[in-house]
Amino acid sequence: MPHWRSPRLYLLRQNVRQSWQASGFYPAYRWQTQLLRSLLRLRATCLPSTATSRQAWLLAEWPPHILADLRPAALLVGTPGPAQKLTLRLVDASGRVAAFLKWSDKPAGIARLQRERRVLEALPRGLGPAVLHFGEAGGGVGLLVEALPGRPGVPSAQVPPDALAFLEVLQQSATVSTTTTVHPWLARWLEQPAVASWAAKLTRRTWPVVPQHGDFTPWNLVGAGRDLRAIDWEYGQLDGFPGVDLAYFVLQVGALIYRWEPEYARQQAAAQLRRVKWLTLDNREADALVRLTAYAAFEAFQRDGHSDDRPQQRWRRAVWQTTE
Repeated sequence: MPHWRSPRLYLLRQNVRQSWQASGFYPAYRWQTQLLRSLLRLRATCLPSTATSRQAWLLAEWPPHILADLRPAALLVGTPGPAQKLTLRLVDASGRVAAFLKWSDKPAGIARLQRERRVLEALPRGLGPAVLHFGEAGGGVGLLVEALPGRPGVPSAQVPPDALAFLEVLQQSATVSTTTTVHPWLARWLEQPAVASWAAKLTRRTWPVVPQHGDFTPWNLVGAGRDLRAIDWEYGQLDGFPGVDLAYFVLQVGALIYRWEPEYARQQAAAQLRRVKWLTLDNREADALVRLTAYAAFEAFQRDGHSDDRPQQRWRRAVWQTTE
């Protein structure tokens, strides 16, 4: 979350009401973060400080025809690291949030934007935002996507029915139905000594190759019911494994919202996987899939430059290392 001692949220000069609306860039769920978020928004709205920086220069670099009649309202600077990116919130003439422009000049950040574009363009309409533009600008690469209407999801210990329905539709949208050899997602983990034994437990039958969001959490879901959509597909892939997104959802909510112990979170995620009829996982398969999901998330955050000693990384390691 941005902090006034390390500014990461920039607002364009505008009136108080517009500043307050623009500052609500990121969700907060626990009471501590909700309080901090409110204080930061008040500070940005009522006591703003002026910054002239590279970010201001970048805003002028975008070709006018790409942004059309949209204007920038707020800029969120991502956490420094190999995958750092800037996210620009764009509004139309009425002040409605209409699009988001993501930009990075870091190799890992560019790779994530390229991946998101590839996945979004391959998905059927109605699962994620439409890609409006993708191209080079300002010494980096930018991805312009439409803003989806609706509020962010609300964390819960159980994956909500509409999120389960979304995942089922996502799985049914697969362009490759099954794999006759080792599933591509499993093949990678079979080569990793730390989790090869868990991956082997899932090689006893064939699995569908399905689209996978990769960061499936309540804060990356917008809307509700049949209108539920997912945003931020930067960790997405088209050759994913069924159930990974569901397991990831439970682990992330358990770690960040409920502060579950790793073993309890693993048990809860496995139990929810087993209850989903269209997954047809037995006890061993569900347990193995949760461990692999934690390991995959650990590796992804490692590539983003996060230290293995960070609390969330230590927590993930404990998930796959707990005994049966």
